[in-house]
Amino acid sequence: MRLRASSLTPQFTSRPPAPRMPRVPHSLPEADADACVHEIEIMANLPPHPCVLELVGHVRRPSLGGRGDEILLLCGHCSRGSLAEYLVGRRAWPTPLDGLAVRRIFAQACAAVAHLHALGFCHRDVKPENLLLSDSNYWMLCDFGSVRSAPFQFIDRETSLQELTEEQERISRSTTPQYRPPEMFDLRLGEPVYTMADVWALGVLLYALMRGRNLLGSPGEERLACLSFDPSKALSDEALGSMTALADERELLVRLLRGALTKSAAARPSAEQLLRLAADKDAEGLSELAKVRSGLVTLRSFEARDLLLGCCGGRQNVYLRIRCGGERRVTPIISAASMTTRSSGSAHDWPDMNLAVAAHSLASVEISAWRRCRLLPDIFLGRAFVPLTESSHEPAWHTLEKASGPTSGTVRIAFDWNA
Repeated sequence: MRLRASSLTPQFTSRPPAPRMPRVPHSLPEADADACVHEIEIMANLPPHPCVLELVGHVRRPSLGGRGDEILLLCGHCSRGSLAEYLVGRRAWPTPLDGLAVRRIFAQACAAVAHLHALGFCHRDVKPENLLLSDSNYWMLCDFGSVRSAPFQFIDRETSLQELTEEQERISRSTTPQYRPPEMFDLRLGEPVYTMADVWALGVLLYALMRGRNLLGSPGEERLACLSFDPSKALSDEALGSMTALADERELLVRLLRGALTKSAAARPSAEQLLRLAADKDAEGLSELAKVRSGLVTLRSFEARDLLLGCCGGRQNVYLRIRCGGERRVTPIISAASMTTRSSGSAHDWPDMNLAVAAHSLASVEISAWRRCRLLPDIFLGRAFVPLTESSHEPAWHTLEKASGPTSGTVRIAFDWNA
């Protein structure tokens, strides 16, 4: 049994509240526990990407009932539901999705899949239920329990019946029939079952976005419908219809659709090729999405002004939290005695922190300042968001803000951005 819980949004209180996590009420079967551990390992080792759900943290512990273990996953905050829920809601709208909205959703799904493929992973269960809308307005791919890092290919007289049966069971257990490609329905075709299976699933997803219905018909009919699928007929201009809501995007979307839904896995374009084609026009930042880079952000220099506020006649110690996505780092406590005051004003040099967090090129680094109190909860002083740009390595002053507005404190930050 896999269980995830969304992280809480940042709270402007004295100390962030502990997240409430649901519990597994019964013992966790060992096979399901192994699947959870596999998913955690995959998520923990994925470089950050704006369209991939991040793992903030996890814990495995004995269940409160004393029967087996419970595994809790804390993931990125996606409060706006899945693409499946969004499409169900859209059916009540007077007009279908317009072409730009379809291309935007499809491009973000392609970006997530291409990111996994570049790392040697195949998701194997790309579908609307596994795309969540984040607070930053990106569709994020989730559910990595089905991920595989090696292809399966049936070779006559070499592949044993046991290997064939095991792969069939894996496909049945961890994939969705509506989104399976022909090579999954008939392993004896001899085509590799790997990353091109995700490309087919992207095509089925695009068909649903464009037409508002499933490609392979009703549940139970998928195998026959997929193996007898004829792209030249099913994806002809006559079969697709005018789709006037797509407007000027129709030609490009149909081209993407026909490429992804090629029956032969070897003839399909890669997810990266689909992304570059879908993001070719600079609309809503799609061209930037195709250029996303992952890497490390290292705090190179830091200065603070007016953070050491007087309290009961003396200055209080302060520290910083550096956050990018789900990854956080905390600086050591900085006391007034360790500061070097500049003659130009109340500015203080921080010692060399050498703090690094994983990030992607569309992210912002969050710097929050806190005052340490001995007997009371630590006091939140303010935070600033610093976008990762080519000029991030140049020191610049940023005003700290709270929910109520700017504070008197400012910070001067410079990062090294290694992608």
